[in-house]
Amino acid sequence: MKRRRLDQALWAVGAMSIALVLPPFMFAQDNRDAPEEDGIFVPVYHPITSEVVARVRNIVEQARTQRRGRVITKVIFDFNPNNRESASPDFGPCLDLARYIRGLHHLLTVAYVHQKTSRHSVLPVLACKELVMGSSESSWLGRIAEGGTSRLDRFEQEAYEQMAGEARAALVRKMHDPTVELMRGRRNQADFFFDQRQADEASRQGVVGGELISPAGEILFLNTEAAIKLGLCQLGNKTQWRQLLDAYGLSPFSLQADPLRGQPPIARIVPLRGEVSAVFRESLVRRLYRSRDEGVNTFFLVFQDVGGGSVAEARQLADEIVKLTSDESKPTRIIAFVPSEASGSAFFVAVACSELVVSEVAILGDFSGWIQSAPAEVPAVLASLQQLLEQRELDPLIAEGMLNADVEIFLARTTQGRLDRRLMTGSDLAAEQRRAQANWRPEKQIKHRGNLLTLNATLARELKVAKAVVSGSDIREVVALYGLDDGSVRELTPDWLDQIAEFFRTPAVRFLLVMIGIACL
Repeated sequence: MKRRRLDQALWAVGAMSIALVLPPFMFAQDNRDAPEEDGIFVPVYHPITSEVVARVRNIVEQARTQRRGRVITKVIFDFNPNNRESASPDFGPCLDLARYIRGLHHLLTVAYVHQKTSRHSVLPVLACKELVMGSSESSWLGRIAEGGTSRLDRFEQEAYEQMAGEARAALVRKMHDPTVELMRGRRNQADFFFDQRQADEASRQGVVGGELISPAGEILFLNTEAAIKLGLCQLGNKTQWRQLLDAYGLSPFSLQADPLRGQPPIARIVPLRGEVSAVFRESLVRRLYRSRDEGVNTFFLVFQDVGGGSVAEARQLADEIVKLTSDESKPTRIIAFVPSEASGSAFFVAVACSELVVSEVAILGDFSGWIQSAPAEVPAVLASLQQLLEQRELDPLIAEGMLNADVEIFLARTTQGRLDRRLMTGSDLAAEQRRAQANWRPEKQIKHRGNLLTLNATLARELKVAKAVVSGSDIREVVALYGLDDGSVRELTPDWLDQIAEFFRTPAVRFLLVMIGIACL
């Protein structure tokens, strides 16, 4: 018995000794199988109708049940998809949407307003738990009703005040009733808004102080700066969807919302090969439009061996792709897949697509060879690429790094408030650091002076250029990533015009045509 107790004691001491020298991660619980928290962006198209409400509901519910390996905890409602103003005239559907949003108790609901949003579109915005707005020049919220008197009936007024909450009821009332004299006081150490005409009632409710915010005679219409000052907006100057990813800890795949407006995806795979030329552009655009007219709404462009050729033709092709995917009458989704490389002209085409997926070994944006062949064209191409990146809500400083070897580029992050990241040049970051209260600090340097910027898969995803990274070069992996059955996704083959053009481009035929031409002369 004593021998057994001695052995047990020695075993315990040995176990404790091993625990002290082994690294802590050896004892950490394995959470690799734990679902990752994520969110989803949901477009709320104008005008808000019963069909729009039903579509929003379907998107949210499907995301909550079908996101494999991810738990949806945040929903960001974009009230200005495609940067369009929203001013819905019908109260009923807007109330239905507001009630649905308010019922998502276990989710963080965020309203994203980056253009003018007025009339009854304001109601579901108020139902969200947080509000994010774009720039003060373009983002406005309010003006529920206009005119000399309020146009809302009693039921509508009560709905707005219920969504706004007691502390902000008068603030929202001022958005439709010009007779309100809006005051701001304090109750329970928080802002409380009231009508000057009900000052005595507010005082009895414990409101102290009073600052005139907006006199009688005008309807309240708030830009971003004013909404932040009044505590209505939590984040401002977020002009791009991708700026919200860091702030809310979302993956790039959360941007997958409803690009097809509820239509089932009908997909085709389009292999791309050769130099980007006028023939290349005309052939691809013709096939895309013809297939779209036949009912195809999703295209996977596979960059198998694309490069060289004309950067000007590549930009024209990029413009055609942007135009095709921006056509609201026929929603179309174009997904670029780069298994190995998309450099120079091919990079223009890749970033013009709705989304970009790359393999783990992919390289994007190598312009070094093109610069050596056409150095005089660099300023024009730089401006063109910057404009294209801004169209696709990407940082134009990426273009500067790819075409200017002298610039230094850092990835910086905020020093206060909610997490935010942005690219900054070395000179801009140094000037920021010299300020008494610097708002940005360097996180890491992504480009050094003397080199041109190229993006590997990790950096492309970190800068939000690539939406996802897959392990191999098989397009079937990308198709599965989008929840499609690869058996139903056929390859889009060249049409008879392409076959004729390809026939005449063969060396033997070209030689024969030259000889015939000489003989005829």
